[in-house]
Amino acid sequence: MTSQKNNKNLYITNKNGKYCVYKNLNGKTHYYGAYKTLEEAKKTRTYIIMHQWKKPPVKENPDKHIYPYKKNKYRIIKQINGKAHDFGIYNTLEEARKERDLLIHSNWEYDYIDLL
Repeated sequence: MTSQKNNKNLYITNKNGKYCVYKNLNGKTHYYGAYKTLEEAKKTRTYIIMHQWKKPPVKENPDKHIYPYKKNKYRIIKQINGKAHDFGIYNTLEEARKERDLLIHSNWEYDYIDLL
């Protein structure tokens, strides 16, 4: 992870090829997203600064439990009680994220998802 030290890129780091927006507040690092380009990260940072950092921080890994599968497909896998559970294959990252979010909301219970 490399940090951008000049004022132009303040609050932006380059982590694993993505540009991450962050801010240290009260001794804690708050994460505001990862972006493919420096320009996208700068736009987000500018927006957040203009709104006094009121945009809520996001989880550091927006694709947790989602893994690339074959060509242009994504698979959701979660470790539960020491065993890997496969929650399906999805055509797009967006579909996988939506399904993963439903699973998290239902505490990883498919039966509960049907009720949502």
